[in-house]
Amino acid sequence: MLPTSLVVAIVTVAMTLIPAVLLLWGWRRGLFRDLEAQARVIFEPRDWQLRREWEAPEDQLARELTFGRPVEPEPGEWGGATPRATPRATPRATPRATPRATPRGVS
Repeated sequence: MLPTSLVVAIVTVAMTLIPAVLLLWGWRRGLFRDLEAQARVIFEPRDWQLRREWEAPEDQLARELTFGRPVEPEPGEWGGATPRATPRATPRATPRATPRATPRGVS
């Protein structure tokens, strides 16, 4: 038998049993029944229709058949950002000429 203290044993049992009881409670309440639907809850319907250039053609076709014709993303949405020139609020400072430090003993 491994030597252990009573505190370590109690904490280990508590850290094992409490999550196990919570998992069993959630399982019995049906919180894990439809995980696919729970994963999709965070998306809005338009999110599923956005064109994603990085997807494989097969994935794009499957999503098009399921959710309808793809739409182009707005700037900043699912990689739809387009670079544009924005004026600077303050002018860029020009670097100042700084005198070079000379090592000691060298003139």
